[in-house]
Amino acid sequence: MSAFPCRNLIRFRVVPVVLAVFMLLGLWAAVAAHAPDDTPGEPGRALRSGMANVAAGAVSAAVGVANPGFHATRAADGYAVANQAQEFAATLDQNGFLVSAGATSWGLRLTAIGRGNDLAAAGAATLHAAGNRVEVRRNALTEWYVNGPLGLEHGFTLAMPPTSVATGEPVVLALRQQGAPSASVTDGGRSLRIAPAGGSVLHYAGLVAYDARGVELPASMSVDAAGTVRIEVDDGGAHYPLTIDPLIQHTKLTAPSPVADDFMGVGR
Repeated sequence: MSAFPCRNLIRFRVVPVVLAVFMLLGLWAAVAAHAPDDTPGEPGRALRSGMANVAAGAVSAAVGVANPGFHATRAADGYAVANQAQEFAATLDQNGFLVSAGATSWGLRLTAIGRGNDLAAAGAATLHAAGNRVEVRRNALTEWYVNGPLGLEHGFTLAMPPTSVATGEPVVLALRQQGAPSASVTDGGRSLRIAPAGGSVLHYAGLVAYDARGVELPASMSVDAAGTVRIEVDDGGAHYPLTIDPLIQHTKLTAPSPVADDFMGVGR
């Protein structure tokens, strides 16, 4: 058994707040083949039922634990993971993640957390790894990654609600973009599209947030003038822990298919 508990177990215990982000790249066509065509600008309609993705992600994490091919290996400043099923590689360190898919590299670095515009710096971190899981620990905040056949899961566990004078404002995670040109917001704030000239397009998509009871919470993403990604969740009346789930999807521009922008990935 892994040294770290699966997230599907965490959210039913009295434990720290969980803010989870998924990164999935180019899910296999065998799963996507029967998904309906997508509308341009609205990738992954099959992912719209966020709660249905929970069980699939737990299976992916379990497979990743058992298969050394999904395990993290030491790199110069942190860890590296590879995912042949998804055709990507990623580096994970104290400064965030960088995913490389084809000619496209893109990632995020957590810079601050709080409520509204009252944000505090994320702070210094230490790295820990076991099997297919990597943790970046910052006192009450733990950022973590889990690699499996459905993709690379990126999550946050917060030991308590953010301390802030902005009472009543939404919980905010501020993340700085790395690599490819700035993302654009799509799907009514539920997705980001990263589209450098040529090569591959990435979608950071399918945002859903819910509390410990499984109640879905209002959530959205935005990109400010400086290129900072803000994930906002209205936690009014919510029971902690909370879960926040976007996904990264990989589309090869040179090989379009009816399912390229559809059911590209599920997980948790």
